Amino acid sequence: MQSGDLVIIRLRYFQTLRTLGGTRAVEIPFCPGVRYIPGQPLLRGNRGRGVVDDTDQVSDASRITPVRIDAGHPDAAYVAVRGRWEGRFIEGKSLCSPSHRIDVKRDGQDICVTLSSQDEVPDRDLVVRWTEKDAETIASRVWTRQKGNQTYALMEIRAPRTAPAERRPVDYYFLVDRSGSMAGEKWDKAVEALRSCMGVLGARDRA
Repeated sequence: MQSGDLVIIRLRYFQTLRTLGGTRAVEIPFCPGVRYIPGQPLLRGNRGRGVVDDTDQVSDASRITPVRIDAGHPDAAYVAVRGRWEGRFIEGKSLCSPSHRIDVKRDGQDICVTLSSQDEVPDRDLVVRWTEKDAETIASRVWTRQKGNQTYALMEIRAPRTAPAERRPVDYYFLVDRSGSMAGEKWDKAVEALRSCMGVLGARDRA
């Protein structure tokens, strides 16, 4: 790598969505927090080039406290973000960010989100929030991914918030452990649970 070369770093990670009432949120970490360094500074010289001295409790503090560069620094890093939401169950106007200015555009059924500014400095995490629509009827979605000779699938079944007045009959299958470790109180509780389930079945349900 030579001076002036463009370096592209791609990171992949998995996170669950945060739910705040009826609002969903995704949070993308852009910046590590300020590290807490306890103890008294050592009399010797620091081992690293960080902004905090080595201490009697954290002997390598100067190695794990890098300089935090602001937007005006000539060596500042910039980030650009592009995201795509499947807009089938999303209120498009509800997409917003309390942390950054974002642009929201429709692309068919999808909703595309980008940072409004192309020279954002990664000095705070990106948070995007939105509100989802209620399904009018039972709706399903499936995502598949091929990895080598294996295919992985993720399925979502979305039910309406208000249950229909009359539901279809359902077949239930109960698998009960009858091994020796279930003797005594464990077996009594299992029987009690099974009877409780049977008691709430509908007239047309089958077990």
